[in-house]
Amino acid sequence: MNEIFADGFMGSLLASESILDGVTILHGPGGCRNMNMSMSTRRLDRERTTIEGDFFFHNSRIPCTYVDPDDYIYGASSKVGLVIDILKSDNVQLSTFIESPAASLIGDSIIDEIQRSGMSEKAVIIPSSFMSKNFSEGFDSTLTMIAEKAVKPSDAKDPSKVNIVGLPFLMRGYEFLLDEIKDMLALMGLEVVTSLGSGSTIEELKASSTASFNIAVVPEYCERLSALYENSFGIPTIVSPEGAPVGYKAVRAWYSKIAEATGKDVSPVMKAIDREESRARRIISNNANFAEYARYRTYSISAESSVILPLAKWLTSEFSTVPFSIECSE
Repeated sequence: MNEIFADGFMGSLLASESILDGVTILHGPGGCRNMNMSMSTRRLDRERTTIEGDFFFHNSRIPCTYVDPDDYIYGASSKVGLVIDILKSDNVQLSTFIESPAASLIGDSIIDEIQRSGMSEKAVIIPSSFMSKNFSEGFDSTLTMIAEKAVKPSDAKDPSKVNIVGLPFLMRGYEFLLDEIKDMLALMGLEVVTSLGSGSTIEELKASSTASFNIAVVPEYCERLSALYENSFGIPTIVSPEGAPVGYKAVRAWYSKIAEATGKDVSPVMKAIDREESRARRIISNNANFAEYARYRTYSISAESSVILPLAKWLTSEFSTVPFSIECSE
């Protein structure tokens, strides 16, 4: 399901970038900026603009200090002090400071520089580069620290409101899946406040504490975030025993678990799933060549464990295919 497999450093940067109107500031060399900036710009539904200046270089995302060889000898505190000026803009409500693995060795104190600037209320400082961690841990941990800063407890809980968690925008087709989930949940009388990790605004992030439940899509991407919401905001996370909603059986189990937790009627959703499955079965059965071609063929999966379980069951039971290789990416 992932477009790429990467480390926790990239996960951390892209988690910060999932806040549509937030600013991710990278203290590090330009090479650490380029791919992450490209992924953010290409995948998220956000207007691309051009910003001039020493830290942007004609791009609007991930201003960077561009650490050079001399900085590793003499330090780069002056560059940190200059990039902090970005926070003084009225257009910046929330920023996340992340150090590259190499820049973290220099020893520049970002915390001291931000405190001296008086901009602490606008800044989330990530204390680790997460380079030695997997992508999901960097993503989950960073999003959790951002939520700790931006979200406040709310007494105005609405039983019909939920948040989606565990759906990072790096997953292929996430936007179509998110639209489908919102439509299905609406049939149950549930409204999605925001989807954390797949394009939230700061206002949506703040409003997320008014939801009564979080709903996990791929739990590996929201373990720490789920714990924060339950312990600090009183919002439990619904996790399906069948794993991620992959394949009709797992999808039914996912929505059934949501209905069980929220007390909503799941029958309209089940009718919609039945219609869709009936269409899919008709297409497959009417194409005998495809059905025979797939039979006893092998498949390989490299994914998160909560995705592997329902996907392998679906491929094996529905298409009579055989697993050749299964690898847990976590």
